Amino acid sequence: MVVNNTTKLDKNFVFKSLRKETKKSQTIRFILSTVLLICAISLIIYGHINNDSTYFSTGYIFLAFAILYYAIIFVGLIKMKSNIIKHNEEACTYGLNYEFIFKQESFQVQIISNSGKKNKIKYSYNNVKKIYDYTDKYIFKMEDKHYLYVDKAGFENKKMEEFFIKNLKINKKKIKTIAKNVLK
Repeated sequence: MVVNNTTKLDKNFVFKSLRKETKKSQTIRFILSTVLLICAISLIIYGHINNDSTYFSTGYIFLAFAILYYAIIFVGLIKMKSNIIKHNEEACTYGLNYEFIFKQESFQVQIISNSGKKNKIKYSYNNVKKIYDYTDKYIFKMEDKHYLYVDKAGFENKKMEEFFIKNLKINKKKIKTIAKNVLK
């Protein structure tokens, strides 16, 4: 049995989800630069205690890179909103439409933009890393770190949603239930 689902994501939802992913990326960069800063300070202290100019100068080089990386992160946070809109203009202006076709062994997504441009992507259930069950949507976290949003109201009827869940269980995919709306 084939299950169809149509999911419409409004522009605010698309923007919020992109902003959330960008913040997560910036947080990882912040942690990396903090580790770099700690290494720099440690090398400077070690070089100062032992009067070793090699450690001392290497520490200052690391310190310069850490400060530069912090500056890049800071500029990225300031320009985040404009960059998201610039790189995803159509999706942030009009939203996105997903048409899913779930089969027993695989599924495909057809992403339709407001201009009528269609992009069809086929996936195996092996490409799905995690599945989250929110009160209004299912979220597929893919292995390539993309997210697919499946609206529960997009199923034709309740039986189709039950078959969808059955397909996931057949393919040994566990669903983590989260009792709240997405991005709230």
